[in-house]
Amino acid sequence: MRSITGCLALSLLSVIQPVCASAGTVNFVYLSPSDKAYREDYNSAIETAVSDLTGWLAANLDGHRLNTSEVVWRQTENPAAYYRGDGSDPADQYQFWNYVLQDAFETTGGRFYDPENVWIYYIDADPNPGQTVGGGAGVALMPANELRGLAGEPLVPIDPGDSTDNTGFDRGVGVLGHELGHALGLPHPPGSPGGVFDYSLMYYGYLNFPNTYLRDVEKEHLLASGFFSDPAPVPLPLSGWMLSAGLLSLFWLRRPVGPSVRKLAHVSMKRIHVSNSEC
Repeated sequence: MRSITGCLALSLLSVIQPVCASAGTVNFVYLSPSDKAYREDYNSAIETAVSDLTGWLAANLDGHRLNTSEVVWRQTENPAAYYRGDGSDPADQYQFWNYVLQDAFETTGGRFYDPENVWIYYIDADPNPGQTVGGGAGVALMPANELRGLAGEPLVPIDPGDSTDNTGFDRGVGVLGHELGHALGLPHPPGSPGGVFDYSLMYYGYLNFPNTYLRDVEKEHLLASGFFSDPAPVPLPLSGWMLSAGLLSLFWLRRPVGPSVRKLAHVSMKRIHVSNSEC
């Protein structure tokens, strides 16, 4: 299995590219091939991952929250094996990417570089070794092992030397954040591997999620993408409301008044020996 971050990232994502400038939504879609049944545990795992990632992003972006959809389930028209092919053409590293996204776009209306939507697809299907998955151009494709990882199941080895050990839920959320970053136009950090930013989210940091970070330039890009909402206003505490009410009352007492009102106030205040001129 080959991540798009090692393929298209070199051409599509060599510089930070804006994806949109208007308010947009990140859509999360769980795809089941025609020979796979819907699984509630997979759907729930995606929902929890989205919630965790959204919270982490808000904490790292001064309260700005990712605009997300509910997780949507769709059944595709083809079986899981169709997407990876028979392996007769080892050079066709993009077959899984192209075949899955063709069906995904048809069933959801998604597309590359959609100015109002980013599309994150999880599919219950495995690629062949060397085939591309990952994120870029406003889209991310997450294969079955990402579903298994979020659900706590053993993984299926894809490339030689792959382990069946589950790598943990947090790593799965980190992968989602990493590939979402690519879908929103973020490249790998300059100088990586071997650079000072190796353990940021957009490089190895996804392995340590949530103990990772975004670079300042990445934060600026994400906030300018149009896919984040402004922080919610902080409710004024009771003491604040009382202070505001007191200032308003003071303003009311100090306002200019007409002769008739001034005379009435003067009469009323005699009982406490304070004239209007003393107020």
